[in-house]
Amino acid sequence: WFFFDCAIFFSYGGLWGGPYLMQVYGYSKAQSGHILSMLAIGMIIGSPLLSYFSNTVVRSRKIAVMISSAIVFCLVFPLAFFTAEIPLMGHYIICLGLGMFSSAIVVIGFTTNKELFPVQMAGTATGMINLFPFSGGAVFQPVLGYVLEKQGRIDGAFTLEGYQQAFLILFACSVIALIASFFFKETLQKD
Repeated sequence: WFFFDCAIFFSYGGLWGGPYLMQVYGYSKAQSGHILSMLAIGMIIGSPLLSYFSNTVVRSRKIAVMISSAIVFCLVFPLAFFTAEIPLMGHYIICLGLGMFSSAIVVIGFTTNKELFPVQMAGTATGMINLFPFSGGAVFQPVLGYVLEKQGRIDGAFTLEGYQQAFLILFACSVIALIASFFFKETLQKD
């Protein structure tokens, strides 16, 4: 789950979101930066909100991860299938949502991982699981770059078709992450 969920966040937010917004929509660097800043805002507000949601509202780490994964699926859908038709506010919502539900949700994943192992192994287990989010980004950022390059350029910019193909890969990642979320082991102890 970590690998595919964070592949979306790091690939879109960390590398390809800016060029996409500037090349497909013609937004300025400043406007693209404002849109992408919603990723950080989503992370900041998402971590405590999702922890509260998991511990108090649904009282389930697994359900919180499943809901977040379903939301990420819904957020990536327009990128993949309506690549050039998203209104400005839609980009703000997508980035805020990805910050919350693709990045901030990892606090639940790390907590679940820690609770799966004896306290003596918690640090090692967390260190090992921490490889997967970054590996997802490390693998998929160049994969998307390859897809974009393969589709060619027009006047130095990647094509709409290239972004559509690249975002279809992120959509596939969201499907895999959603399926994987169903296999999460519940670790929250019910009172």
